[in-house]
Amino acid sequence: MTSRRNQLLKKLIGTATGEDEKKSMFYLTVNNLECAVDDLNKHDNKGAADVMKKAIKRAEKLDPDKEALFIIQDSKQMSLVHYKKDCEGASFKMM
Repeated sequence: MTSRRNQLLKKLIGTATGEDEKKSMFYLTVNNLECAVDDLNKHDNKGAADVMKKAIKRAEKLDPDKEALFIIQDSKQMSLVHYKKDCEGASFKMM
């Protein structure tokens, strides 16, 4: 991962390093996201499953050289963030 990407992610997630179970970051493939949707549906967690479904749709269409998706979860909710970088500056868009 590039140094610039690491800096952006640190800004996005604060001081979370992954060492604390309450503050962690990890990567999921589309297949992993699909499994997560199944698990969330089994546990009757429709809100989180809906966020994951949106993530799958977006992940299948994005250009990884120009875009990224982040799923941010705290104790209250789960949110999908679509990050687009372009020539004129990078932008985060809450979905």
